[in-house]
Amino acid sequence: MFIIIAVALMIISPATPTGVSRFRETQITHFSYGNYPGTAEVWRTRVWLLNKLQAVGTGAMACVYVDLHTDIRECNGTYIFPRGRIQVAGEIITRASFQLTIIGGTGVYSSAGGTAIFSGLPNPALITLFIKT
Repeated sequence: MFIIIAVALMIISPATPTGVSRFRETQITHFSYGNYPGTAEVWRTRVWLLNKLQAVGTGAMACVYVDLHTDIRECNGTYIFPRGRIQVAGEIITRASFQLTIIGGTGVYSSAGGTAIFSGLPNPALITLFIKT
């Protein structure tokens, strides 16, 4: 479902996990139980280096619909890479293109913040991470 293109020095072997990384993402599973308030949407993805056949991580996102008249969802997600995890959160109105906040991480990303921009969903997708530490 999400993919990130890589300025992947940050993901594969970063000295400092700061900068812009782009990946390609493909959906593994997707579950949606309706689009009315309180219902959930969950998906898992595989994250690839852009223009390569090398998977560099996985992702999982869980969203809850919050508005009866629109498709607004509040979402939380985690992207797992070899050197740590990146957590994202925020509001999604459409899966075609959206932006989430990087709210933290683990490992080399333990002090990460910034923005994750998703486009081209649902499959394949492009994820651009703007990471600040």
